[in-house]
Amino acid sequence: MLIYFFVVSGFSVTLSCLNRYKKGLFSIRSFFVKRILRIYPPLIICISLCSIAAVCIFQPDHLENFFQSSVASLVGLNNILLYITGGYWNFANDLKPLFHTWYLGVDGQFYLFYPLIFSLLIVANRSITDFNRNTWQFFFSFDKYFL
Repeated sequence: MLIYFFVVSGFSVTLSCLNRYKKGLFSIRSFFVKRILRIYPPLIICISLCSIAAVCIFQPDHLENFFQSSVASLVGLNNILLYITGGYWNFANDLKPLFHTWYLGVDGQFYLFYPLIFSLLIVANRSITDFNRNTWQFFFSFDKYFL
């Protein structure tokens, strides 16, 4: 089910980028600024509140793991830390209050590469209006073709 959320998210980001491009407003810098301002304020609040609770509740070993997860979440790599430390279904994940930020890692990695791919597609095609709608649907419905 989550794969469909990724597809819909990619499609809506693409439409937003296309609209901004058609208006002459698309830039990689504005793309990143918009995403950072949308994601980081609530993430910082979440990590701050969880840090206060963790300092009060966790034992030193768990506290060390928590702060590793905090740093990984802030840099958008908590999904990779989770993979390295045991995977998604590991029992120890019950003790990770920032476990849910794995999605932000995947999302952040998508946002890191997407504007570059989008820009390359525009340069390669020059005329975005000639870009066939089926081509865009292929790019963002990869679950039908590759999963």
